[in-house]
Amino acid sequence: MKLLDNFFDFLKNFYRYQDNSNPKPDNWVNIHVWQSTTVKGSHKGAIKIIKEPIKGKDIGNVGHVSIETANIYASLWPAEPKELKEPVMGTNSPSLKTDMNKDHENKKPDISLTLYSLNKPMLEKKHKERINHMDWKITGDTGRSGQNVHSCASYAYSLLKAGGINELSYKCANLNQFFKSPMPIEPNDIAECIKAAKKNELKRYPQTSEFSDRNNLTR
Repeated sequence: MKLLDNFFDFLKNFYRYQDNSNPKPDNWVNIHVWQSTTVKGSHKGAIKIIKEPIKGKDIGNVGHVSIETANIYASLWPAEPKELKEPVMGTNSPSLKTDMNKDHENKKPDISLTLYSLNKPMLEKKHKERINHMDWKITGDTGRSGQNVHSCASYAYSLLKAGGINELSYKCANLNQFFKSPMPIEPNDIAECIKAAKKNELKRYPQTSEFSDRNNLTR
């Protein structure tokens, strides 16, 4: 059954991607990553970054990811501390940023890449469907809660997946397995995914190398 599910997932993503097999300059999707500086990839690492600052130890940050098009800016954060319903490791209401210039304490992203061959309408549609119907959790959605619960990174990946990014890189497709395990998706994972996707996009669609740099386009 699991193999069959994976096969249907592949077909869905394949046709999403094929819908945009001739990239155009106005089909740009920016992915911005503020990289993590914590220990890679586990619930323990995510918990540590929350607990240690309480003890007065500065050990870094968990990073952040946002998605930008001409029509949306998708940046998921938890509610303000005074509005948190549960301890930070619990499930809480989301807070959505709408301007990259005011995101992540006004710091510039460590990595900003533009992809032109994603199915942008599908990506934007998924965002508009979910924007008012989800909760935030630092470990994101592991695919077993049956709920629309996300971190910034798992939410960004869900949108990129809807746009067909898995067909651009196996590093992106491998992240799909994170939804079926206790391992949360981190900003650094998204960084590796989009770097590989960009490299493959340039190979498949060399004309995209001549498109204008969209990394500085913010609304």
